[in-house]
Amino acid sequence: KVTQFLESYDKTLGELYYLDTLADWNYSTNITEENDLATRVISKKLREYEAEAFKVADAFDKTLLDDHPDLLRMLKQVGAKSLPEAEAQELEAAIQAMGSVYGKTKVCLENKPDECYNLGNN
Repeated sequence: KVTQFLESYDKTLGELYYLDTLADWNYSTNITEENDLATRVISKKLREYEAEAFKVADAFDKTLLDDHPDLLRMLKQVGAKSLPEAEAQELEAAIQAMGSVYGKTKVCLENKPDECYNLGNN
């Protein structure tokens, strides 16, 4: 059962990380409210999956894996404890706000005030 769980966890986590990376890239290269929302939605799914996987992994009887140190090591690396939802949303909002400020800020040269550059990727 542990092997099946780990295989399923790895597959699902990989898919979620791919979607998270894609959403982050879309937001970083095109800072819009729509891309911000998409990033928040997938980040929430990823947090929830990691928290649930942590609980499932923690529920396995680890003493049965004493003869399988590799499986035990992998099982201990599964998931993550998560912040309460309100705090997780607050943290995500702060990270997105910082990204938005960075991505939309222009810096102008002191001796050429009409010559300005974006800080972000634009």
